[in-house]
Amino acid sequence: LVQSVNWQQGSNKFSIYTNGTDAPWKWTGTGNAAVLGGSPPANFTSIAVYNGALFGSSAETVYFSASSDCETYTSARDLLTYDKTVTCLIDNGANLAVFMDDHIGSATGFDYLDMSKDINVVDKVGCVGRLGATKAFFGKNTTPVIATISRDGIYLIDQAFGSQKLLGDNYFEELNQANLSKSVLAYSKKDNLLYAAVPYGSATENDYLIVVDMLNGSIWPCPSIHTSSIRSMASMKDSSGDEYIYFIDTAGYAFKFNRSTKNYHTGTASQAIDARFKTKRFDLKDIHQLRSPELLAAADGNWNVNVSIGFGLSSDDGNLG
Repeated sequence: LVQSVNWQQGSNKFSIYTNGTDAPWKWTGTGNAAVLGGSPPANFTSIAVYNGALFGSSAETVYFSASSDCETYTSARDLLTYDKTVTCLIDNGANLAVFMDDHIGSATGFDYLDMSKDINVVDKVGCVGRLGATKAFFGKNTTPVIATISRDGIYLIDQAFGSQKLLGDNYFEELNQANLSKSVLAYSKKDNLLYAAVPYGSATENDYLIVVDMLNGSIWPCPSIHTSSIRSMASMKDSSGDEYIYFIDTAGYAFKFNRSTKNYHTGTASQAIDARFKTKRFDLKDIHQLRSPELLAAADGNWNVNVSIGFGLSSDDGNLG
């Protein structure tokens, strides 16, 4: 699972990549990739660009490069130590958000002379892995946020480090916690949609897609995605400058979600992803009660709309109706 950032140093533009196993590397867009120079102090788990420096995490330590030079490090001096393994780093406006699995810290400053840290700015919310968080916008006012997959749900973190739970609870009870670190988030600014690929049930790979409308919070679970699952996703522009969410499956093939062809399709028009709107669970409590659900639905494109209700009985006093 590779994480990448864009970097510009003078007139030189390239991307920097890390996978937590090998030394970070860079690619200019042509020719071969090369190992990042300057002897980075670790095989970084996560990387981010913040205040003109490259930040990289290894275990509980976050290192940062010289200002405006991602290939110069003073590793005995330019580092911050946190209380748990850092899973993901993301620029959060005036601060760098430092994610751990169950809480969020921060870093603030421009170089070693004024760099400071806060180990816990958001409690009980974290990030499951290096691809489990992404920058996004939320609401009609398009507030900049970081969306993150935590152990019990998807949360939004604003630039003041306020947190809001977007979804979770019953959804996340059915996910494979042992493989949740493989989960991936991607955001489409064009459609204001957040894509979350997660492992469902006993799945070892991301076989379940959840699409969230970031304008109003509507949720579409997509349980029938692809026979070989989603390994990674990213927002990119094609040669015409149009933005799409691209994804790579576990067989190594790359596709894009092309809404003008098929909603959330898996590469060919005959393999549409089954997208659904799903409400939260409702407890009918006493079986003698009857409640009538009502739903207004409209299809995006030329589709039929099917409505269904799942009804189950569970026992809390030993009796079933």
